[in-house]
Amino acid sequence: MGFVVKTTVWVTAFVGLLLMSGPAEAKGRKLRVRVSGCRHDAAATATRSPLAPGYGSFTVEVRGNDICVFHKDARYNCCATVVVVLRRDRQTLVLTEKETYPGDQSPCKCVCYYDIRSRIEDLAPGDYTVEVRGPEGVLHTEAVRVTGEGRGG
Repeated sequence: MGFVVKTTVWVTAFVGLLLMSGPAEAKGRKLRVRVSGCRHDAAATATRSPLAPGYGSFTVEVRGNDICVFHKDARYNCCATVVVVLRRDRQTLVLTEKETYPGDQSPCKCVCYYDIRSRIEDLAPGDYTVEVRGPEGVLHTEAVRVTGEGRGG
């Protein structure tokens, strides 16, 4: 139990530093990321990724001028700090999930399940393709339309 708390605090602190430094890859757009702590007991979900079986399920929503991506049951190493990097290529938004190991830390011999919430903020109205990548390549792609209508919250 103490390990889970330590992991949650470290992930939160690292993501906070990432957000404060600003996502250079986003070309002026904000990316907010929240990663849950390690969960050893991921429940089976009905909508698994057809592109990468075993890597959880995905929900992509448009809220105002923001695109929200929820990756449920993302499977990564127990000792990893999971980060998400945004790269934009015209109307394609690529979110790359990465395992990082700060300092002299190395991978453990276990995997955990994480819930990763990413929010790409302040996009201009238009059609976009959202692509989520992980260590195995493309995990999910989805086309969405940002109209600028509705709530951004």
